Amino acid sequence: MKNRMTWMFTLTLALGAGACGDDGANTTDDGTTNGTTGGTEPATTDETTTTDGTTTADAPTTTDAPTTTDAPTTEPGTTTEGVDESTTIRVVHLSPGAPAVDIFANGDGAAPVVDGLALRSSGTVTVPAGEYSFSISADGSPIEDAVFEVPALSYEAGKVYTVVALGKLADQTFDIIRIEDDLTGIDPTQVRLQVTHAASGAPFAEVDVWAGASVDALAELIPDFPFKASGSADVPDSDLVVGLDIDNDATPDAVWNVPGAALTPALGGLVHVFAYSDEQDAPSLQVVAADGPAVQLDPG
Repeated sequence: MKNRMTWMFTLTLALGAGACGDDGANTTDDGTTNGTTGGTEPATTDETTTTDGTTTADAPTTTDAPTTTDAPTTEPGTTTEGVDESTTIRVVHLSPGAPAVDIFANGDGAAPVVDGLALRSSGTVTVPAGEYSFSISADGSPIEDAVFEVPALSYEAGKVYTVVALGKLADQTFDIIRIEDDLTGIDPTQVRLQVTHAASGAPFAEVDVWAGASVDALAELIPDFPFKASGSADVPDSDLVVGLDIDNDATPDAVWNVPGAALTPALGGLVHVFAYSDEQDAPSLQVVAADGPAVQLDPG
């Protein structure tokens, strides 16, 4: 387990170093700032952007649907007066029971921008900044057979976004959320955990995330954490136990042990962790540190 975790966090550190060029504040899609301070206090957990462009902080009000636009014609990575005009989008497939998918951008069905993305894996594209809409179809199917449409949202230059497909089409919990990575202000002696509730099973509708140095020293890290929410917390590189309480009885129902030595390579960086449930509602943690399969951690 320790070797597996060390490898996982080493990859995460490499990802964090590659994204450090993003020096903007952790601004959510509604323009508000989601800052994170040191210690174990989480950032605001209810401002993840959903497919309608609203945030989970408020119920959607009547708004005009975003207008789909053509992708900018500027070549990816080009600059204007030394400013990077590209944006990085990582797509993560965490919809249990769904097949591998193709993802098309801005109604262009000529070729998918992400091809054959398998369940519990991720792929990254770097494209010119601008507005993008996405169509999702089963692997090998044309855009006309898309099973889900993501309305256009703006992707800013120099930033890194994580777009996550989660939930189940069968029970109408499927959705797409977008998270903007925030690497600003991370204490070099700590690790920022970006925790996202991607467990769509009914028992996990709302959970409490616990953390501590041992099972006997757990305390609430992120209380009342609803499905599709995302929040962050900075933690030191000491031994860490993460738990999920699914029935609000102040006792975690699933627990994961993370050795402190495994966290050390990720100091000063950000680690994406997704709480996940499969088709049988079995819980796990999915860690996405690089393109390809996620690292799955089972409770124990």
